[in-house]
Amino acid sequence: MAIRKDLRKQRRVPFLGAINVSWMDPSGQPTFTLCKCVDLSKSGMRIQSPMLIPVRDTVWIRSEHVGLSGMGRVRYCTRAVGKCIIGIELQPGFRMPKDVLSPP
Repeated sequence: MAIRKDLRKQRRVPFLGAINVSWMDPSGQPTFTLCKCVDLSKSGMRIQSPMLIPVRDTVWIRSEHVGLSGMGRVRYCTRAVGKCIIGIELQPGFRMPKDVLSPP
């Protein structure tokens, strides 16, 4: 069995918190869902979503409670039992408090 190498640019830290995610569906209508953030780095995040979000779609992410806000691009979306696991690459200008990435 081969061992997968972690190709991420930055270290991810566990981060369990609710985030609001929105994007435009194929017909141009805004779509919104409440997701759970699983982990986070300066350049990306992994979330659990009740909805499939197409790869390469631009998403708007917001969590007023934590202070996260900005845009990202979906890099992968994998179906799991009752949810989708989604990797998002954060775009320049994404705002997050510096202490969010500090280890507990």
